[in-house]
Amino acid sequence: MDLALKAAKSLSSKPSTTPPNKIALPAVLTKHDSTIVIERDGTALPDNTNTLTIRNAINSANKKPFIATIEFTTNHYVLLITKDNTPATSVLKHHCFAIEEAIRVTIPAAIGLRKDEIWHKVILHGIPTTSSFTTVQEEVEEFNPGIHLPHLPRWLTTEAQHQNKAASAMVLTITSKDSTDKALSKGL
Repeated sequence: MDLALKAAKSLSSKPSTTPPNKIALPAVLTKHDSTIVIERDGTALPDNTNTLTIRNAINSANKKPFIATIEFTTNHYVLLITKDNTPATSVLKHHCFAIEEAIRVTIPAAIGLRKDEIWHKVILHGIPTTSSFTTVQEEVEEFNPGIHLPHLPRWLTTEAQHQNKAASAMVLTITSKDSTDKALSKGL
């Protein structure tokens, strides 16, 4: 028998080393895949808190350094960027409690911890200006199963611009692309 044929036959008869229930990850993660978001209420951070104190507190609490860098955003979020192609979902799954404990000390205004996700914005026209943001959010989510708005809607224009109008446009933030596509094709 030909050696190449024998080698091919032996390779094809070997079982796979990847467990069947293991999810294959991409070779290189995107920034969204490796980002954990700490949501804050907007109050100022303590004077002694900076990116290094946050990173070091989290990595010390985990006994293994998972966080490479910390970024502050303009809308009061703190982004934790994982290191060495480590998915944020894995870090949150196995180390969420330790991270929460560490941020209670360094970021007292923290109100949530989640994996970064891509959000989509949709403009909804003809909303009565007497409507509250909460009412619009509740109605959109109640009458459109599967659509989740992670934030309250907001007016597209300033209060002065829609003050004397009966209706105006609102901006909705929707969490998934499928839900956004559904909202755009079928309406809300």
